[in-house]
Amino acid sequence: MISIIICSRYSSLSQELLNNIRATIGACEYELIHIENTENTYNIFEAYNLGVRKAMGDILCFMHEDILFHSNEWGMKITKWLTNDDYGIIGVAGGYAILSQSDWRLYGKCLVNLIQGYNTIEEDSKYYVPHDSPHKANRKITEPVEVATLDGVWFCIRKELFEKISFDEVTYDGFHMYDTDICMQIHQLGKKVMICPDVLLEHLSIGSYTPSFGKGLAAFHAKWKDCLPVIKTITLTDEQIEALYKRGMSRLKEYIILDGVKNGLKQLFAEKAKGLPVRPFTDKEKSVMKKSKYTYCKSTIKNRNLSFSEAYRCVRPYLMDNYCPHKHKIVLKFIWYRTMIGLKRRSYD
Repeated sequence: MISIIICSRYSSLSQELLNNIRATIGACEYELIHIENTENTYNIFEAYNLGVRKAMGDILCFMHEDILFHSNEWGMKITKWLTNDDYGIIGVAGGYAILSQSDWRLYGKCLVNLIQGYNTIEEDSKYYVPHDSPHKANRKITEPVEVATLDGVWFCIRKELFEKISFDEVTYDGFHMYDTDICMQIHQLGKKVMICPDVLLEHLSIGSYTPSFGKGLAAFHAKWKDCLPVIKTITLTDEQIEALYKRGMSRLKEYIILDGVKNGLKQLFAEKAKGLPVRPFTDKEKSVMKKSKYTYCKSTIKNRNLSFSEAYRCVRPYLMDNYCPHKHKIVLKFIWYRTMIGLKRRSYD
């Protein structure tokens, strides 16, 4: 049996998610363990350890509440892969390297086998899927691929391993680094960390870098400094490692500042929606909103899964918006990309 463990800030899980799991997991027995965290009673380490204690299944599936499965019979697929005793944990997105003092997501040495959605930053936010990975991995794989670490959006572990591992409630106290830390524990058991080739899911949001993330990252590196770096599948020279380290540290500082602005905007919009008085946007906030909308337009235009009319319907409101910059560029990109996409479709017909 598969035990699906979800820590949620809501008192109940969405019906869409429940229906999606039921329709896609396949002909295997499963249970759903909902760790309700509406009052922020638990950090993620405590919540997941509670889920492990409650679980009756021999495979434990830890997942975010804002994902949808696109693959059918995924439960049977992960059951098959985890019969390999060399595999300690399997997921859908991860990094080939864990280096010192920076987060693996910032290196660019990743394998992502999922559809990653984003929300634009404004009052009436839009959702989109990047054009370069609409319904496929960023590298086509047919067998599991070994990586150094996984993203916590979704991963599965045999329950028997929790006799030797656990989510570390002592070192950490927030909602970050639980995924990379558990992967390091898997490495210490001599087991492999793997990316699954045949389970595709869609993540309906994107995480953010906050000061609390920096705190968790510092705790992680203090704990595992003698075991780093961990590099799997790829080969890196000392010079490449140093370059990746510098890139990661620089981007981390940049993202913490940027995501701080984004989170402030979300709070501002929430207060405005409640009818509360709010301050005017700062110049930095206006800049972030403009960049967000411009990125949305570019990605929508290039999305091959959208028809001409669908793409136009998505982009048109932004062309009418005061905070949408470079409108002439958007128009030119729309004409160019939609013409090329149309020509390619005709050549396939």
